[in-house]
Amino acid sequence: MSFGLSYLFDIAMAAIDHGPPVDYGYVNPSTGQKLEPYKRGPPRKPICRCDLRNSGREWVAWSQQRADELK
Repeated sequence: MSFGLSYLFDIAMAAIDHGPPVDYGYVNPSTGQKLEPYKRGPPRKPICRCDLRNSGREWVAWSQQRADELK
């Protein structure tokens, strides 16, 4: 359920936040180089295999290929 809620939240935020990513000025502690702002891609919709819901195993995947591999 958390995957689904995360997806819905990302969709809602993308609809209202059209600005550039915030640059907090983070630096890589190992190299001292400045890190670029995190660039978020389009949200990925989770694929639910509801037939596996009560199996005690994974039943949500992020790609159709992975969803097909769930047993």
